[in-house]
Amino acid sequence: MKEILDSIYDRLKTIPGIGHIGEEQGQLYNITLSSFFPCILISIDAIEFGTLPGCRQTATIKLGITIADRSETHDIFGKKQPFTIYQLAEKVNNLLHGYETEKSGRLIRLRIEKNYREDRINEIKITYNSSYYDICGIPDNALFPTPTNINIES
Repeated sequence: MKEILDSIYDRLKTIPGIGHIGEEQGQLYNITLSSFFPCILISIDAIEFGTLPGCRQTATIKLGITIADRSETHDIFGKKQPFTIYQLAEKVNNLLHGYETEKSGRLIRLRIEKNYREDRINEIKITYNSSYYDICGIPDNALFPTPTNINIES
């Protein structure tokens, strides 16, 4: 799981001008740093498991990407720039929608939600669905041992 999250993190780091990228831990409700914005926060909202033969599991992941910025975003001339949060959300989605790793299926966008806040922070959350499978800590050869002495007589 960590490899998948690290891969998504590395991909998001390619977006220029982001103040912070990290794990969602409630930071948006206790903000003191102005250099924090704009930010992208990653969370695993839910994982549902299914069982396959041989101590294997499938997992369906709901991954949340929260994008936040102050509502008073201005350009270099001091002019207010409208809809910058949506432009940033589009950049994030262009990087993640359809993205897959060796260990996971493609990220498929499920929904985009806008959170209206009183503290003048624009916040959008994009939820993606993905899947992967896992073996429960037992090596494959222990689950399905290969016979060592096979005699075939015809």
